[in-house]
Amino acid sequence: MAKQTKLPKHHEHSYRSLAKTLSYRAIISVELFAATYLVTRNINQALQLTLDTAIISTLIYYLHERVWAHISWGRTKKH
Repeated sequence: MAKQTKLPKHHEHSYRSLAKTLSYRAIISVELFAATYLVTRNINQALQLTLDTAIISTLIYYLHERVWAHISWGRTKKH
């Protein structure tokens, strides 16, 4: 059995953050596809825009997270 580490109540494991990121991206992608399809009535355009946006947005989000990884504001000190 794997040893569990005790974490402060406000700390999240990276896998929880990843799961939240992916579930949010899935919800937004479905919404974007539906809206694009309703406007264009073209499934290929809707799929292409949804895919392009998912790739670009994920890259931007990753870069945003890496910048914030270097900012200490709002962090608590480890004891």
